[in-house]
Amino acid sequence: MLCYNRVLAPFLKDQIMRCFDERKSTQEWSLPPTLTVRNIDRLAFAVAKDCGVEYSLSCEKEELSRELIEAGIPEANRYDHIFIDEAQDLDLGWYPFIQAMAKPGEHGPSIVIFCDEAQNVYGQLRPGTGSTKTWTDLLGAYPNPMGLPTVMRTGHRNTNEILTFSFNMLLGTCADEDPQTAQYTNLAAYKNERIPEDPALDHRRAGEPCVEQLGPRQYVINFAVWNGPKPTQRCIPRSNHLIDEIVKQVRHDIDEANVRPSDILIMTPDRAEMEMLVTAMAAAKIPTHCPLLPKNQRDEPLFHDGKITVCTIFQAKGFTAHVVHVAFVETLEERGAKNQKKARAELHVACTRATLNLSVWATGGQLIQEAQDTLFLEY
Repeated sequence: MLCYNRVLAPFLKDQIMRCFDERKSTQEWSLPPTLTVRNIDRLAFAVAKDCGVEYSLSCEKEELSRELIEAGIPEANRYDHIFIDEAQDLDLGWYPFIQAMAKPGEHGPSIVIFCDEAQNVYGQLRPGTGSTKTWTDLLGAYPNPMGLPTVMRTGHRNTNEILTFSFNMLLGTCADEDPQTAQYTNLAAYKNERIPEDPALDHRRAGEPCVEQLGPRQYVINFAVWNGPKPTQRCIPRSNHLIDEIVKQVRHDIDEANVRPSDILIMTPDRAEMEMLVTAMAAAKIPTHCPLLPKNQRDEPLFHDGKITVCTIFQAKGFTAHVVHVAFVETLEERGAKNQKKARAELHVACTRATLNLSVWATGGQLIQEAQDTLFLEY
């Protein structure tokens, strides 16, 4: 099981183990003893060490893959199945190395790729786009396209309100100009899909379209199983005042709303803003976990009992929390001046970490105004 985000690896292993425990508590099934859950860089580092190949995080991945294969990977063709989570983040140069680690199989290697182009925060091009290599070039064959429209016609992670807000921010529904992010969403494929009429789900909108388009860039999302409160937005002009208000809100949620600290996740675009929030939480005596402070803790769980989590958006990829605050959204706007698609995809990633309550915060700027306008839209 491979992923890009290092902090995600222990979480994925825990989830796999929980799944086995819950579904086969009689021990009829057991986890394979050779199960490996790692982020791609750590796996490549270990293999490079065994091969005697020099490894660097900044190395060109296609060249490294070639060097590893030529050096003779000791565990080549070892894995019966390889799963890749958050594959939209993966450098395409890794795929020849990944293929070399998989057993050939009667019908080719078993490599299962999970990706969501709407969360493509690194701007990686899909295989076969423009001058990029095709899947056949990278893996020797074209994958069976079991895409989201055929698999995820119901959503269990977010509420319809959060998804509707997040996708409309991604598309720039209330932006002055079209940010040209439609290719990140693949929402067009959903418009002809309908929510399954499955009695086990008891979906209140069964049989209706998964997604309805109301305007040129305006959509309403129906496929999530749950409805919930509308997201909120707060614009507070000064950074120190914004931080004070977030601290007050967190204190209120813990002390008066009876929210468990470990159910609260606060994200920022950059590390400097994250550090300011960690300092403020410490001053307010709110127990806080941060994967980068006071030392590198990226191999620890993102959530700790009795503590809130403060991290960057990138660190939270793959995780969810019931109560989510996205702070300093104006920083994403600054990034958007260089790459609108990546900036809005990063905001979409942040918003969809929330399973129930979502709040976005900024000191000003167009994005927070868009958030307000989007929340006022009629659906």
